[in-house]
Amino acid sequence: MSFVVDGDQIYFYNPLNEDGDEGKLYSMSLNGENIKKLNDTVSYLQIIDDADEQFLYYTDTEEHLYKVDKQNGKEMKITDQKFSSLIVDENWIYYLNPSDKYHIYKMKKNGEQNQLLLDKAVSDINVLDNWIYYKIDGHEDIFRVKTDGTEHTLFSKHE
Repeated sequence: MSFVVDGDQIYFYNPLNEDGDEGKLYSMSLNGENIKKLNDTVSYLQIIDDADEQFLYYTDTEEHLYKVDKQNGKEMKITDQKFSSLIVDENWIYYLNPSDKYHIYKMKKNGEQNQLLLDKAVSDINVLDNWIYYKIDGHEDIFRVKTDGTEHTLFSKHE
């Protein structure tokens, strides 16, 4: 089961519920109560990637990115671009592009201004304080690059 904790809610994908509904997104309070179905689109796999104040971001079986309004359940496909390991901040979505050797990209949350930030095959990313921390595929060292694509440096060497 795919899930994300955001504020006082847990958002999760449930492949099949007790009523027979298949492939839906749900929310519930941290105490496990107040379970609410968010969407009516059936998907046999939805990977919940991140959330912001208004939207929950998820990818479908074809790695396309969607967002669903956490209040009214309205869904929107952001782009046909393929996504992996995405991080959402106030204005941008940072992600690995499986169509381009898992290089690091960013785009506006509305799907515009798609930009390559780093042309190296990357396996993991995290974003903190205007830095993207990442591992190069097959290595344990941790690198970082500014969220504008500058100042690429080794952050931590694996001994």
